[in-house]
Amino acid sequence: MPEAGDVFPGGISKRHLTSHDDPGLELFVRETRRAELAHWWALGAGPILLLWNPPLALVLLVGYGVGVNLPFIVVQRHNRARALTTLRRRRAVAGRTAAQVPAPGSYDPAPATVPARPRPCRTPNHLS
Repeated sequence: MPEAGDVFPGGISKRHLTSHDDPGLELFVRETRRAELAHWWALGAGPILLLWNPPLALVLLVGYGVGVNLPFIVVQRHNRARALTTLRRRRAVAGRTAAQVPAPGSYDPAPATVPARPRPCRTPNHLS
């Protein structure tokens, strides 16, 4: 898929992670949100085409817009969910509660205040 995230000032390419540490993943999550929003804006411009296009052209243009933008939206959501899951796991391992990281698909940048449930210990029977 084409990638234009690093074309804009302050943007980063989403083709590869620039950094694998927590701040790098947080930056990647923010960039995927921005990219998804840009594709939603492009889709939202479809109704403006009603002003000067005949019905057949409108159907073709809106269909093209959905066909071009929807795959990018899906990829951004998928990659953001993976990055957020990685952040949640790292923070749980580091002693922070997993609830401090937004759940995949969440747009709330504020940390949650609900404490995470303790995970049950699963040791194999032959080790206990």
